[in-house]
Amino acid sequence: MDPANYPQGFQNYPSNFQTFGGNIPTGIWYWTEAQLAAYNNPNNVNRDPITRQYYQYLFAVYEKDAAAFVQADFKGDNWAANIGVRYVNTKEDAISYTQVDPTTPGAVLTSAFGPFAGLERKHTYNDVLPSANLKLDVTHDLVARFAASETMTRPDYSALAGFTNLTPPGVIGSVGSGSGGNPDLKPIRSTNLDAGLEWYFAKRSLLSATAFYMDLRNYVGYGSEIKNYKTFGSICPTGCPVDYNLTVPINAKGRVDGLELAYQQAFTDNIGFVGNYTYADGKQTSNVQPTLTGGPGDHRLVGASKNTYNLSAYFENRMFNARVGYTYRSSFYSGLDRSTAFTQDSIGTLSAALGYTMNDHFSITFDAMNLNNPTLKYFALNETQPRAFYKNGSQYYLNFRFKL
Repeated sequence: MDPANYPQGFQNYPSNFQTFGGNIPTGIWYWTEAQLAAYNNPNNVNRDPITRQYYQYLFAVYEKDAAAFVQADFKGDNWAANIGVRYVNTKEDAISYTQVDPTTPGAVLTSAFGPFAGLERKHTYNDVLPSANLKLDVTHDLVARFAASETMTRPDYSALAGFTNLTPPGVIGSVGSGSGGNPDLKPIRSTNLDAGLEWYFAKRSLLSATAFYMDLRNYVGYGSEIKNYKTFGSICPTGCPVDYNLTVPINAKGRVDGLELAYQQAFTDNIGFVGNYTYADGKQTSNVQPTLTGGPGDHRLVGASKNTYNLSAYFENRMFNARVGYTYRSSFYSGLDRSTAFTQDSIGTLSAALGYTMNDHFSITFDAMNLNNPTLKYFALNETQPRAFYKNGSQYYLNFRFKL
């Protein structure tokens, strides 16, 4: 796109553009819809899918999984138990792209953004995952449960080979910024311990408490590392090596411990209440990146809210059922963006569901989500640095089901 063809003149946002707090600049210029429509024509904009393909936005992950499991069950007069072991074999093949010299064997030469080549990384992982569960009937209405297990979760595909997004520096010799995937991420492995009590104090009613502990290995956190990419642009039209401080997923250690409480009560044969609360204290215990000023860094686990609860009331009979529920989670660490932590604020959502069963063959359900239309808020270091605010709106689903 030739800058000489850019629309001439511009408009400004109104002075009251800042309406939700924070140090948001005002008077930002923009091109009007008519200017953009005039500019958006084949003479000014090249949309050829081959020459405009930016390969660093592409990635591929191939994965083959095989597993086997064996379990033994035991039972006594007032107890039951099982032990088992699971074997899992994972083969991963991740491909991402980077800019290279045009003489590189296998380089893609059809992109207007420069020559690219695929970087392939292959890994094979073998996991042996034992587990054991014990149930004790302390009394006729009080049950104790104990569990220990080893579990494995694979990293998200975008974490393994997410596209590399680069922001070049203003001058040669400076360091650019960006983000990308990490094809060397190992599967997340966790040792889990649970102990709980369940009191069945009435018909279809329950009061329970469970303490849990998770020892995480190869937890996927976020860090920064310097990588060098050959860069083509205004600072170096013929291409030159440039250092970038990239935000990338990394393997680290962590732990989570907490408590789960649950309460369920049927007040009548048709009306009841269900509620649960979870307190989770999570912490990354290795590879914590220091702050830009050399501080201790952020030990929070990505995606871990300290407080979560669900409340639900229901009515149901043979033909009709209705439920209304409220879900809440406290703020949590979302990750790094350009080496800066950002956090999702606490949020609560209201939902409802209705169902009608006409007979054994036909039923109707109506689901409503986000009835309170909450605002999803993201912040940087604190609430005076807003990153993004979203309103997704309420959603409604009407379903008709028929079975023979």
